[in-house]
Amino acid sequence: MGLTGNLFEKQVKIDITSKMMEEDLFWSIIEKSLQNFSEQDQQERLLVKELQNLSPAQLIGFRLRTDKLLYDTYSSKMWCAAYIMNDGCSDDCFEYFRLWVISKGKETYQKAKDNPDTLGS
Repeated sequence: MGLTGNLFEKQVKIDITSKMMEEDLFWSIIEKSLQNFSEQDQQERLLVKELQNLSPAQLIGFRLRTDKLLYDTYSSKMWCAAYIMNDGCSDDCFEYFRLWVISKGKETYQKAKDNPDTLGS
């Protein structure tokens, strides 16, 4: 047997290095970044400040939760909302749009996920 045969015969143990952040903690971080801001760039600075307080594992968990929320809003109805609100929508634009929806907090996110038309009101 060559090297390839040996690789398939060995059992490799892979340790989990991080896990998805609990949804309540994720949304509490987003909500905290929404407090007392009047412009998007102010919220971004507050969010970065909050993220700097996380451990590396928590930071990865935050990203994993973000990816899950992005995945959950990948729909044709959401894309239509993004297209209408942005006067067009590329693949990248659609991802940025869904990140923007997440940045607006849990309530806005849930409403938009259930019915993207709520974003226009």
